[in-house]
Amino acid sequence: MNESVWIEPTVSNTVDLDFIQYASMVHEILNAVETPRVIFPGETGFSTGEVNYYTQPCFGSVMCAISYNNVSTAVVFRFEDKDVSVEQLQKRFEDKMDCLKEDQGMSE
Repeated sequence: MNESVWIEPTVSNTVDLDFIQYASMVHEILNAVETPRVIFPGETGFSTGEVNYYTQPCFGSVMCAISYNNVSTAVVFRFEDKDVSVEQLQKRFEDKMDCLKEDQGMSE
């Protein structure tokens, strides 16, 4: 089962977004609880007949809406990102905003 958490700002501020605030909030959400894990059977080709198990997160993603000139997109974070620093999360926001601005510049 994959679930997503959607975060949308209450005030649309496209001039001076405070990505450190968003990044801190995402970091807190990602590290709030232990992420449930699902065990899937891996390769069963061992001569002993044993199954090699591995895990992957069961819970999906945190998505944060950002917009520029009335065009919106989402910055997506996975629960595997829980060990990523706030600064690295902030950079993802900034990179996504840069992409939005570049896309707008190309269409003008």
